[in-house]
Amino acid sequence: MIMRRHADNQVTQDIWIAFSGVCDVRVLKMLRPGFRHCFAIIRETHWVMIDPMLHKMDVTTTHLPSGFDFPAWLRSRGYRVVRAPHLSPRRRVCLPSPFTCVEAMKRLIGLQDWTVLTPWQLYRALLKTPYERERHHGSPVFQTRHAQHV
Repeated sequence: MIMRRHADNQVTQDIWIAFSGVCDVRVLKMLRPGFRHCFAIIRETHWVMIDPMLHKMDVTTTHLPSGFDFPAWLRSRGYRVVRAPHLSPRRRVCLPSPFTCVEAMKRLIGLQDWTVLTPWQLYRALLKTPYERERHHGSPVFQTRHAQHV
């Protein structure tokens, strides 16, 4: 497992959250275009993808070459990909909430913010996280012919 130890002696994983506008559930079409679903990719000795769906949680390991840049590959296919911090919130009970892709990503990275409910809100929250800007993998925002909103 590839872990990084920072100056404050905190160990973190390399986690990215990818956002997509593709959805096959009619009710999700009311969400902001380009931000209707989100999932995580984690770099360990290989890439692990955690994709919370409506009916199941899909956890997949990939067998890609060690130097493969999965976040860049996803960006080239129209996803918005943001490097996520690995937060260490104080231990407390989280408010009950529906199990959505956003809630799964918040729990994965330790984000305890009850105002973040949609993929767009999660994206905006991740861009505001107070950690070093250079820890982002590339630019957090990119343009494709399909991306209409920034």
